[in-house]
Amino acid sequence: MKAVLGPVADSRSCPCAPRPSTSRPPDGTADAYLAAPEGDGHHPGVILYMDAFGPRPRLEEMADRLAAEGYVVLVPHVFYRQGRAPLIDTSSLQDPDARRELFAQIGPWMAALTPELAMRDADAYVDFLRSHDQVGNGPIGVTGYCMGGALALRTAAEHPGDVGAAAAFHPARLATDAPDSAHLLADRLTAEVYVAAADQDQGMPPEQQERLDAALTAAGVTHTCEQYDGAAHGFHDVRHGRLRRAGDRAALGGPDRPVPARVAGVSHQGRGYQCGHGYEQAPAHQGRRRRHPAERRPGRR
Repeated sequence: MKAVLGPVADSRSCPCAPRPSTSRPPDGTADAYLAAPEGDGHHPGVILYMDAFGPRPRLEEMADRLAAEGYVVLVPHVFYRQGRAPLIDTSSLQDPDARRELFAQIGPWMAALTPELAMRDADAYVDFLRSHDQVGNGPIGVTGYCMGGALALRTAAEHPGDVGAAAAFHPARLATDAPDSAHLLADRLTAEVYVAAADQDQGMPPEQQERLDAALTAAGVTHTCEQYDGAAHGFHDVRHGRLRRAGDRAALGGPDRPVPARVAGVSHQGRGYQCGHGYEQAPAHQGRRRRHPAERRPGRR
């Protein structure tokens, strides 16, 4: 059965016109967050995949920031089969014991969201953006955090004719020995890819980073794979204190530089697209490199 998405409802007044949204993938109704620029006109669409802790104000802020830059951003609740968000209390994530307890609760949900189920849902998310009145006909972007990084790459591989840019921030298990590992989809990617791993993240160790980079290179995918030194898993959510130094917070997702802005959006320029609205576009790069969290990319603010 083809997935269809329901109407957007309960619009709230905000500079970026965010709206709670509902969607109807094959297995039920998914709640989501939608942020779009005010007024008429067409804009590139972006799917912003959540991390394991689900939709919450931090992700809404990130979506709002992208919408302010001119994108229509959908943040789907990928655990909708478990109920509407929020499903957990994230107020105590700075406590290691509390994090362990939360992961014990979330783990079965993550395991239940198989690649097959996730991509059935992704069809609905892509269809929603394609049918949205404010989304243009050009390519869309996908970006994801933690488990959402794999969802972003899988969505790009599943929809090569739709996705022009894909990004994964502090992803986990992108290049394992599993027969359905995300890196095995590299030859199906047509999007430009950016992957930002953390050197203190056991979920994406150097050997997996190298395996992913090798697969993307062999497939001829234009990509950048970076390792941020001195960063831990979850570095996009600065409220949870997952970075070493306060100075790193501005570089990796503070209020003056939201991490998804680098690659999440796609704006059309002739036959191509540019990754990273609001920053000077770097030359096309293939390969893996290391970056310190405090290192700033030159360009306009």
